[in-house]
Amino acid sequence: MGYKPIAIHSTILFFSIADLANIEPMYQYSLMWFINLFCLSIENAEKSEDLKKRLDNLYHHFTYSLYCNVCRSLFEKDKVTAEIFCVLKHHILKPIIF
Repeated sequence: MGYKPIAIHSTILFFSIADLANIEPMYQYSLMWFINLFCLSIENAEKSEDLKKRLDNLYHHFTYSLYCNVCRSLFEKDKVTAEIFCVLKHHILKPIIF
């Protein structure tokens, strides 16, 4: 299966944050910004020879990095709504893709 699970996870995250513009038009994140953040996670996540461990490291590092960067740009009044929205979208889409 290779790196497909992290690709699917990242795709779901991208489209989740892209939909935040429906909450507030100012919340628009470019694909280039997202890719750059992902590349930073590839560089900075703990390396491992074991693919499963490497995927786990990438999964957690990238998810946390994205969370921190997105939360920094949200208005206080929208933070809980945005978090719930992204979590629900992730839980709805993940079983459909697999």
